[in-house]
Amino acid sequence: MRRYEIMVIFSGKTNEARLKELTTTFEKKITDNDGNIVKKEELGLKSFAYEIKKEDKGFYNVYYAETNSENIEEINRYYRITSDILRIMVIKHEDKWPYEMNLEVKNKLPIKHTRKNYKRKFDNRENTKVDHSKEGDSKNEAPKAVAQKENNSGK
Repeated sequence: MRRYEIMVIFSGKTNEARLKELTTTFEKKITDNDGNIVKKEELGLKSFAYEIKKEDKGFYNVYYAETNSENIEEINRYYRITSDILRIMVIKHEDKWPYEMNLEVKNKLPIKHTRKNYKRKFDNRENTKVDHSKEGDSKNEAPKAVAQKENNSGK
């Protein structure tokens, strides 16, 4: 048995009874041939960033399942023939489930540093002002710092 994360987007236009029927049929496809649903998350109705099959909303369900590849092929076939399923994504996981990995990462995160803890890059630079009015007549001439002109005139 392999571990799979399966995300399914059902049409936002389906009624509640049809949605229950679709989810039970989908779960049955996963559990056929000794498959097992480890965890199920119903994320509810969400808006899309772009239209999928001329729809702008859909019901998201995420399944974490241990099943064989024949069941995954059957799920993909069922997706192609069912018009109420807008999109499906199947991800194979080798070692751990994604929700287990997120908990481990959160526990190992370092302490957040604030902006005050970092030394500013430009603390020691000179404050020179650029004066555009005292420049030469040429438009192509780049403006020069006032401090440089004053040093040259004093010599």
